[in-house]
Amino acid sequence: MNDFLIGGFSAIVARTATAPLELTKLQMQNNYLNNSVFNVIRNEGVRHLWKGNFTNCIRTFPQYAINFAVYEKAKNVYKHVVFNNSSLHLLSGLTSGAISMVAIYPLETARTHLGLQTNNSNYNGLLDVFKKLSMRELYAGLRMSIFGFAPWNAINFASYNFYKETFIEYKENKNVYKLLCGGFAGITAISVTYPTDLIRKRLQMQSFSLDVPRYSGIFDCVEKIVKQEGIIGLYRGLSISYVKSFPTLAIQFWAYDTLKELVEK
Repeated sequence: MNDFLIGGFSAIVARTATAPLELTKLQMQNNYLNNSVFNVIRNEGVRHLWKGNFTNCIRTFPQYAINFAVYEKAKNVYKHVVFNNSSLHLLSGLTSGAISMVAIYPLETARTHLGLQTNNSNYNGLLDVFKKLSMRELYAGLRMSIFGFAPWNAINFASYNFYKETFIEYKENKNVYKLLCGGFAGITAISVTYPTDLIRKRLQMQSFSLDVPRYSGIFDCVEKIVKQEGIIGLYRGLSISYVKSFPTLAIQFWAYDTLKELVEK
């Protein structure tokens, strides 16, 4: 239960702190909506840089609560059959990533829709999204999400433990040590799996409005993006993802390890 609660609270702290960066990334990935952070500030106000964050927190808490709890349990199970630490963290992260994503996916879709609307143009809130979207629409892009998030999660946990050894010289300063390890873990994971996140967002947004491009599936989405935007289109928003991922994962792992240490005292 401790891992469940600590994982959830650490994710909320990290996501709220970096919500404007997440909104910027979302807009860059869905560039056909012709929106920007500057438009949000001008038309809706600064506080709307956090629009969709409440839904994101509702999504994030159970996702990362489940994620960290299953990860810790999986390590205890796999350690009897896996003798390499890197493989142990990869396999445990892969398992927890897939399970947590399936568990909360409709909330992920709702967060994406709420984040890209202007002045409640499409929905009045989270419940309104669930009311207006069909079950099929709420789960649009789930397979891509599993293919993307599970490996991202696996690389994230494995990288975090790798960097804990790499930056061991900074261990005396616990806060800097945890922040560096978490930040570089996030950069490593997103570098490998970024196109899957972009494709997932594109598939989710098909139910947003009639102006959004339509795709028949993952491969059709990839083909159309590459044809219209080039290979670079699969990496649209990567730069802001780097800017977002470092502080987000730095804060999340710092909060998780710090809270865990306090509980275990």
